[in-house]
Amino acid sequence: GNEGGIRLYLTEIMDIIPKAMESGKWSVKAQAARAMGTICTKLGGTINPSVQKRIAALLIGALAGRTWAGKECIIRSLQDLVVYGGDGVAANLQDKSGDASLETLLEALFKECKKEKVEYKVVALVTTATIINHINKDLFKELYDIVSPHMKGSNPSEDAQPQESEDKEDKENDLKLQEAIITSLGLAWPANVNTQKMFAIEMLDRMETIVGATTRKNQECVAIALGRIMQKWKEPSDINTSQASGQLCEDVFSRAARILSTLLLVPKFGDLRTKTLKVLGTVIKLLVDSKRASLVYIFRDEISKSLDGVIKDLGSDPAIKTTARDLKAA
Repeated sequence: GNEGGIRLYLTEIMDIIPKAMESGKWSVKAQAARAMGTICTKLGGTINPSVQKRIAALLIGALAGRTWAGKECIIRSLQDLVVYGGDGVAANLQDKSGDASLETLLEALFKECKKEKVEYKVVALVTTATIINHINKDLFKELYDIVSPHMKGSNPSEDAQPQESEDKEDKENDLKLQEAIITSLGLAWPANVNTQKMFAIEMLDRMETIVGATTRKNQECVAIALGRIMQKWKEPSDINTSQASGQLCEDVFSRAARILSTLLLVPKFGDLRTKTLKVLGTVIKLLVDSKRASLVYIFRDEISKSLDGVIKDLGSDPAIKTTARDLKAA
């Protein structure tokens, strides 16, 4: 319904929803969860804190137990609660009294991220990472520990014909999960320097292995995730005195360059090149700001041939060629 109607009848709606959430019918439970999501999106941060807590408690409680058809509606509604609730909902859920808190919400979501059903796991991962990104909390390690066993080094060629339909379905599920993992790790990437130092190389190595042997859609996910990583990248404070920190920066930028080079050389996909060039612009700005010639040389050596390839490609969009020339001259 509309915002005015929801606000007017919110008390009555909140009396009905708990009963619906206890229904033995999955469709009714899913509908009740969606209704709470609608309340959150329409009323946003204007919802009374006690009602916010009650919605959170109902949704968190409903996550317990096995996966059923439509259960992903609960997770999506939790995302709506946090994202549309503004700063107030995060502050409200910091209070650990009652049945719902930020801690119990995240604990419940991480549990759902471990579920086996791929379609459900995909929603759980991306939703959880979106919430982590929104509340600006460093929980990268917790998420990485869940997904790292599923980060396969490569995938079969898109052109390979599976011998059995079951094999084809497995491959499709692998690619859906790969997309969710890349997306969620990009969203959850923190600004915390210590966490960055701990995971940057491993994360970039995984992405480099994946990027050359996956679908175009997932390559776009890699480009976006790399962009998020580089946007938050912070130069270690001891870079002038620590050889290890200097080496870390060189390794990060050389790996980023190799990933970008692979993406730029993918033909006939303008959207992918546009996203990749945008990330390249971010990395070049970081290099300019760092004022470190060694990093610039390392990066330029890796990326210049790929930019030449984009510029010379007869199939490239003129605007993309112009961007590539500008970045090469930067």
